[in-house]
Amino acid sequence: MAGALETFCGQSYGGKQNHMLGIHMQRATFALLIVSIPLAFMSANTRQILIFFGQDHEISIEAGKYTIYLIPSTFAAAILQCEIRFLQAQNNVLPMMLTTGITSLVHGLWMGIIVALFAQGSLLAIITVVTDWENEAKKASDRVHASITIPTEGPEEEKNLVT
Repeated sequence: MAGALETFCGQSYGGKQNHMLGIHMQRATFALLIVSIPLAFMSANTRQILIFFGQDHEISIEAGKYTIYLIPSTFAAAILQCEIRFLQAQNNVLPMMLTTGITSLVHGLWMGIIVALFAQGSLLAIITVVTDWENEAKKASDRVHASITIPTEGPEEEKNLVT
């Protein structure tokens, strides 16, 4: 559908019918959004569809979870593809270049944060599981008691200074 939009927009732009560019884009966007609705239902039922066709049960469950998270991107892709074809037909690539660059930068930073948090959380979970907390608490208690114990006799130099 978006490929057809590129053809229509290219013809309109080449024929100096600029008023038709927006009309073609709106119609194609609307059509792709309508087509995305059944795709969203199929994505929501991926687990059942895969099980019906004989796929392994565990794989079907994980694939179903994954495709649930992809549903919003289906609608976003419908809009994005129409915008890309609309701008390409007019040889206007600067907005696409800027949005791609900004999106890549934000995506890289966001994924770095998520991976760092996940790695830190996993490491803390592993440490928590493998640590012998009773033994660590006893060691800490012994250190505290050792640091507040007052010696009953001081060193020999102090005794000599007093006499």
